[in-house]
Amino acid sequence: REERVWGEFYELFSNNFLKLKELIIAPGKGMSFQRHFLRNEIWFVSKGKCSVNYSKKDSENYEEISLDTEDTMSYGCMSGTLGPSPMHGIA
Repeated sequence: REERVWGEFYELFSNNFLKLKELIIAPGKGMSFQRHFLRNEIWFVSKGKCSVNYSKKDSENYEEISLDTEDTMSYGCMSGTLGPSPMHGIA
């Protein structure tokens, strides 16, 4: 278990090709924009919901996307904020 200002995460599995984590993002908290050049990232919302700011290019020009339980998203550059209950996700 590792704690962050936005909540916590658990590393569930890791090998040379894959890293599987459960992220628990605290109510009202958010993550900064993320961009990965050497890997793809897929999110699966296992509990709760969140709003995601998504952009293929930069953090200034983004669209807000709502994700609910059992929604998935693959991304390049995005950040997320939450409502009144925690969001659990697998990434």
